[in-house]
Amino acid sequence: MRQIQSCMLGGVGLWLALACGGEGGSGGGDTGELDTGLPEETALEDVTAEQYTAACEALRDRASSRLGPDKTVRGACEVFSGAFTNDPGECRDSADDCVVQTNDGTHPFLSAEALDVTQFECVGGANDRAGCTVTVGEFETCMNDRLLAFERLLSENTCSNAAMIDLVSAMNLANFASMDAPASCAQLGAECPAVDPFAAPP
Repeated sequence: MRQIQSCMLGGVGLWLALACGGEGGSGGGDTGELDTGLPEETALEDVTAEQYTAACEALRDRASSRLGPDKTVRGACEVFSGAFTNDPGECRDSADDCVVQTNDGTHPFLSAEALDVTQFECVGGANDRAGCTVTVGEFETCMNDRLLAFERLLSENTCSNAAMIDLVSAMNLANFASMDAPASCAQLGAECPAVDPFAAPP
């Protein structure tokens, strides 16, 4: 388990998973927005360790409900399969096998554990929040925008459009962590990037 202040959420495997989707996309899932329960005007530097832990747990719960391991594993398998076939049916058959192998630990490249977006510990890091004037409300907006971006990738890259997923595209999607963060995360990235568990490695 990783602490939230240094968590990169599973490396390349995770970004591959977040860049593609399961059958039917993510349209029917829980898309409720993150609400930490803290006063939105409070600066992160003024949040106590207990409040920080509670906010982290709220984020983990929201990520779990919107991007659970079943969805991310299926997503990784669909983009992996789509890179090698243009036929949606063949892609789904291959993805079915991939899901079984990933979940039972026999897949040569994918790991269910690495694809779990909730694998971070909720441990407060006062040093990482020192001097951080980003408010709780701004943090919530940034995190909601990150989850929405992940969900869009899940719904837009499936076996249904396998013909559009070539190997180059799959590798580009696998590097999701290097893509630009939402505009709402700019101040967080500038002042206290370690507080963002979805941020790319430095």
